[in-house]
Amino acid sequence: MLTPWDEFLCHQLPTTMDHVLTSDPAWTERIYISLYNVADKDMILGCGIGQYPNKNVQDGFATVSDIANTCEQEKLEPAAAL
Repeated sequence: MLTPWDEFLCHQLPTTMDHVLTSDPAWTERIYISLYNVADKDMILGCGIGQYPNKNVQDGFATVSDIANTCEQEKLEPAAAL
């Protein structure tokens, strides 16, 4: 069953928040958000955050893409057949 806690970087275990289900260092919780300019259809913002509790690491990123200018500047030629 989904709860409001499903929208947060927290795991749902019957223990304290400093414990996760596995000791695997690659275990992570992530959130990714995309925002689009639907009126002009020319801008995309992407951002995200990740937590690695078993490594004691948190990371994040943000990207902005100006579609209108990118498409005009980068006219790519098709790859030649092998």
